[in-house]
Amino acid sequence: MENPTNIVRSWNLQSSFQSGPIDDDRLLPATFTRIRTNHVNTWRTEAVSPQLDWDSQRFSLYLPESLRILKDCFLKIELPALGGGAKYKKFPGLYAIKELRFMSAGQEAYVCRYADFLVDHCGTLNEEKLRVFSQLYLGTDYAGDVVTMTGEAREVLLPILLPNSTYMQRSTGYFHRGNGVFPAYTGANRIEIQVTLNSAKHMTDDADNAPASISGECVILYNEIQVPENKFTTYSDSRGNYSQMTRRFTPLNEFKHYNVPNTIHKETLYQPQGTVSEIMLIAVPHQASDDLRSCKDYILPTSFRVIADSIVQRDLDDHTKVKAELYANGFTPPIEFPSCGRLCFASNCGANANRYTGGYVMTLSSNITFEFSFDEACDYRLVAVQYQRVTMDGNGVLRSFIE
Repeated sequence: MENPTNIVRSWNLQSSFQSGPIDDDRLLPATFTRIRTNHVNTWRTEAVSPQLDWDSQRFSLYLPESLRILKDCFLKIELPALGGGAKYKKFPGLYAIKELRFMSAGQEAYVCRYADFLVDHCGTLNEEKLRVFSQLYLGTDYAGDVVTMTGEAREVLLPILLPNSTYMQRSTGYFHRGNGVFPAYTGANRIEIQVTLNSAKHMTDDADNAPASISGECVILYNEIQVPENKFTTYSDSRGNYSQMTRRFTPLNEFKHYNVPNTIHKETLYQPQGTVSEIMLIAVPHQASDDLRSCKDYILPTSFRVIADSIVQRDLDDHTKVKAELYANGFTPPIEFPSCGRLCFASNCGANANRYTGGYVMTLSSNITFEFSFDEACDYRLVAVQYQRVTMDGNGVLRSFIE
């Protein structure tokens, strides 16, 4: 029989550690709470003009005028079977959309380089969630627990990155609040989404047997929210009040070839405006053309530093520090989505994508230089991750700001 009397008596001797506020009581059940507004999700499907096909440039989609409270929006594409023994790439949905551009009143609100956001989101999922997500949304084949490549027909359900989209953020587990809804009533200024698709050969491992046309095989799915009548206007019309914090990925250069392993390479670039939470050094195995290049098989640098006006600001001078930087900031990705190299200026930014935890305003310096090295040849580019505020004015015009 146990008798912990001495342990219990010792608690009175621990008063110096018991001065903090009480934030938990393990002997009482959790308080039963409620959500603010009851709601139900409904789906709406709309056909897309057959003019949308591979290599389409800035194809315009408009949110329907009758749409009011929007939770999610997806572009569904029926991918045909491949011939000649060709196979779709792993996670083929990552390669269909090149860019999304959001327009309001004829002006650009913000732009998303699609694969960057989706890959970053996938890198936050555990193996179980990644499997379900990639099968449903990205058209991924599995044999048991292993991702396989086949040429079979499939569908992809590609999230449109509206300001409230979960996929513009990193997943931080089962975050019960979610990212809210998008108030789709904008009066006379309808939201235009310009979609740029990659060429068909981006989708496959064999450019000579690329998928056939997808003309007429695309639809838009709207996940609309229904709320009680007395709450309808509150959630559907936020003109003059809407303000959503998101992330902006600003490319600092396009892909370049790093061809001499274990040598320091320098890039002196313009400073991105606004507050930078991290710099991503995206490197993938070298390929002769963009359609052959992976968008997810990242290679870690062996060193990475940033220099402002000849003064070193951050210095990861060996591979151990590069890896420790990722782990300390919450970047612990699944096997299929290795992390790229990162210089972090926000505290624990991998787990705090939707919360301000610091940053770096690079315009305080006249020039910024990045130095890095790899232990193998690769293709690389630099991307600044920034805080972005998306607002809607009284006329229903959507704008974004980085200051």
